[in-house]
Amino acid sequence: MPTIRLSESQARKLTRLPKAARAARPAASTSPAPATPARRAPSALEGQLALQLRLAGLPKPEREYRFDPTRKWRADFAWPALKLLVEVEGGTWMQGRHARGAGMRADAQKYNHAVLENWRLLRVTPDMIRDGTALQTIERALLQ
Repeated sequence: MPTIRLSESQARKLTRLPKAARAARPAASTSPAPATPARRAPSALEGQLALQLRLAGLPKPEREYRFDPTRKWRADFAWPALKLLVEVEGGTWMQGRHARGAGMRADAQKYNHAVLENWRLLRVTPDMIRDGTALQTIERALLQ
């Protein structure tokens, strides 16, 4: 029988299933993970911001940019030549991952590391994307 590999997110979902359902599912592979971590799918808000950036004629950012070679941290948008990172903070009004204690701590560690490595970091919220404030802020940062 072939070995089935599960991503980390699939494995986490699997552990949340009831015991009877877990018994019917294949076990996660014990093989080492691929050298390049899988990228998550961009959110609808990230897609909206990417469209705004393109329509405004701003330089194209790198998406899901890995800004530190030793950590798995990625920035939603990056302009590496300008050392500029942009993070879209989703779930701000619904107690999503970014608004809970452990998520906030992890984000703070990631953001502090980026700043200590001389990256400029902008954080934008969904309402900032919708009302154009995020685009204006990014444009200002790109022009500096």
